[in-house]
Amino acid sequence: AEAGPGGPEGPPPFEMVAFWSPMSAGQRALVTFDLPPGEYTVLCFLPDLNGDMSPHLAHGMVRTLTVE
Repeated sequence: AEAGPGGPEGPPPFEMVAFWSPMSAGQRALVTFDLPPGEYTVLCFLPDLNGDMSPHLAHGMVRTLTVE
């Protein structure tokens, strides 16, 4: 996607494939995907409720994984 005078053009450079609600400490969530082979980056956009409200990804909650 490229930004121009009228705003971004084209499709977003990502696809959101899952979302779940915030959880308390000690809780777990499990999600299963059927992904084609490739490289994927997982980002957490949930805010740091006990800190500066910045997204967790700003604190390093970002991982890249490879599906073979």
